[in-house]
Amino acid sequence: MPLPQSDNLARVGQSKAEPPAQAELDGLIRSGQVRLTDAMNATLIKR
Repeated sequence: MPLPQSDNLARVGQSKAEPPAQAELDGLIRSGQVRLTDAMNATLIKR
């Protein structure tokens, strides 16, 4: 969600701003790397 929209939700009390969690970011990066590795695996490609 774009930052201005997220700021609006926090301002009206429907959401609260919180700092990013390093563990969550690390997990997202690991997940992306695994998916990229799978995407490059020729044996997984349907023909």
